[in-house]
Amino acid sequence: STLADWVGACTATLAPLTALIRAHVLAAQRLHADDTTVPVLAKGRTVTGRLWNYVRDDGPFGGPAPPAV
Repeated sequence: STLADWVGACTATLAPLTALIRAHVLAAQRLHADDTTVPVLAKGRTVTGRLWNYVRDDGPFGGPAPPAV
């Protein structure tokens, strides 16, 4: 339970940073998405989970904004 408390505290502490990164990424004119599959342990078997990443990188298009995921 101590580790769970630490993870919860870190999540709450980093929530404002996550919100700022999300706003920066989603404000881009161009977004790229990636769907990555990962194995997830379920009761007695393994199922497929998915991670979705949204990426902004206007560098190849001459944009000045820094890339972010």
